[in-house]
Amino acid sequence: PRSDVYSMGVVLYEMLAGEPPFHDATGPSQIARAPLTRTPPAIAGVPSGLMSLLSRALAPAPAERPRDAFAFARELTDLEPHLAGERTLDASLLAARAKCDELTRVANDETVRDPTAFVSNVDLLTLQSAASA
Repeated sequence: PRSDVYSMGVVLYEMLAGEPPFHDATGPSQIARAPLTRTPPAIAGVPSGLMSLLSRALAPAPAERPRDAFAFARELTDLEPHLAGERTLDASLLAARAKCDELTRVANDETVRDPTAFVSNVDLLTLQSAASA
């Protein structure tokens, strides 16, 4: 659900900014009201595409956020080739994990997954062993 997207957005924001999204809110009422009334400030140095997605994930209105964690992850994956920096995760592991989304579809604004498309941790470990051999 979109509440999961918000939670992931908070974690990602803290990872990138080094502080919570509403660190400037003081007092219980401001802290409680901040997520309902505003989006956090942009983070200096974060590419605009990533900041735009992060702002949508932290939007006060749930309808403005990506529809679920899978949609959010898909958008992050689409942004990844455009971000600078070294890639430390083997591409075959990402491809294996992406199998989870192959048979994902949207019905009535909800994600429906075919359970036969799941990739287990054993599959990932097998691929990781093969990649490092």
